[in-house]
Amino acid sequence: MTYRELFVWLKTALADRDNGEREAAWLIQSFAGRALIDLDLEEQAENLDRYEEAVKRLEAWEPFQYVLGCQWFYGAAFAVDAAVLIPRFETELLVEIAVKWGEGRALKALDLCTGSGCIAISLAKNLNGSFLGLDISTDALAVAEKNNLLNGTDVRFMCSDLFSCLAKEETFDLITANPPYLTEKEMAEIPPELNYEPAIALDGGLEGLFVIEGILKEVAARLNEKGLFLMEIGEGQGVSVLNLAEKYQLRGGSIVQDLNGKDRIFLYHKN
Repeated sequence: MTYRELFVWLKTALADRDNGEREAAWLIQSFAGRALIDLDLEEQAENLDRYEEAVKRLEAWEPFQYVLGCQWFYGAAFAVDAAVLIPRFETELLVEIAVKWGEGRALKALDLCTGSGCIAISLAKNLNGSFLGLDISTDALAVAEKNNLLNGTDVRFMCSDLFSCLAKEETFDLITANPPYLTEKEMAEIPPELNYEPAIALDGGLEGLFVIEGILKEVAARLNEKGLFLMEIGEGQGVSVLNLAEKYQLRGGSIVQDLNGKDRIFLYHKN
């Protein structure tokens, strides 16, 4: 089978998917290690079994990013597998705010619920200072370490249930978090492909606030004066998170909305 024939076969096999033609191209580029424009389409395609396996996995609703093995985030490629949440475009807003705020500073930064490490590594690539990523999942941390190597960064990753591994007095200039925040109802209604992503990175308990509240309880004590805390939240959680923030002495926090006008980031500056 030539690459031309392979492309036609993949487009047909993936025709029912929203981005089937693009995914066909991306699979070939990834597995062949060359851009389509650089391929001789009459050349015989190699490793056809990989494409057949990929189609089977996609037909079973496995996320395309897991099949491909990577996802782009904030201008860089990150390895992903079923141990980590797939980085989302919406989360780039959090990184964008942090980078704009932190430019020109020497920061000590902490990323909670780090998963693939995409936030911590993106910050390390764009800011100066020391960067630490914490996650309760050792499998996720293995992926984060791989991404650390792939991106040429020097982020330190540690296994921890939120702040638990840290010395009592340790504080940071910048703290970021992308905790699980789906509600019990949302978890019961997630689309098939989300079932492949780790529940520990999605399930926020009854109201989606269980881990969020655990972070808010301690974050004020972990943040240096003039420091910044940024946390991704669910689109309907703005009011609830602001109320919890007040409860735990994070007064003056605000909600940043994404490009779709949905609540996305809780932001708090420590005075």
